[in-house]
Amino acid sequence: MTTTQLLVSCLAVFVGSGTQSVVGFGMNLVAVPIALLIGAEELVPGALLVALFLQAWTLALGERAHTDWRLLRWFLPVRVLGTAAGVAVSVVLSGDAVIVVICGLVLGAVALSIGGWRVPGRPVPWMATGFASGFSNVLSSIGGPPLSLAMADHAPPAQRATQGWSAIFGSAMSMLMLAVVGDFDAGDIGRGLVLVPVAVGGGYVVRPLRGKLPTAASLRPVVWTVSVVGSLVTIGRTLWG
Repeated sequence: MTTTQLLVSCLAVFVGSGTQSVVGFGMNLVAVPIALLIGAEELVPGALLVALFLQAWTLALGERAHTDWRLLRWFLPVRVLGTAAGVAVSVVLSGDAVIVVICGLVLGAVALSIGGWRVPGRPVPWMATGFASGFSNVLSSIGGPPLSLAMADHAPPAQRATQGWSAIFGSAMSMLMLAVVGDFDAGDIGRGLVLVPVAVGGGYVVRPLRGKLPTAASLRPVVWTVSVVGSLVTIGRTLWG
């Protein structure tokens, strides 16, 4: 990885982490398309999973009293199955195909967010979003959007804390399963640790905005735009570049 690629990736993680600190998810929704766009594929998913795992603790512990444990009891076990399915897909697909699938998952996450869909507050829908979250997270290191649909009517502190615990559990499972099939190693850990300071720092810098942007409505269009443009350009470069 070049110095320029590293600096741009750090900037993307910093901005994404700031977004995540407000809405509960978004760090890798920003960072993944940018990393792929500039040719830093070695950060996806392993290194960004490491950064997400450690950054998520600041969300989970900071507002832990607001965690929706009832939702997580249904969501997390099925997330394991989604993670296993995602690993199986990653083993079968080629490198370029994985990149296209990752970008497709990013675009799908944005479409769901823009559409304003709501997941009924019942166990079966929660389990379905858990599977989707695990599948997406292990392939692209992006697992937050499905849970955000299930928590659309929750208060911001509950969204952030619950997303934090989900990201901790989900990232750990993803790293473990990827390691089993040989797709996660010490190199991923090393690159991820380089990103950790900006991942954690971005969240702390943006925290004062929480009171001014309780629903982060003004941040979401920026996240969506960056994610969509980065994903579409990456798909184009991969297929026809």
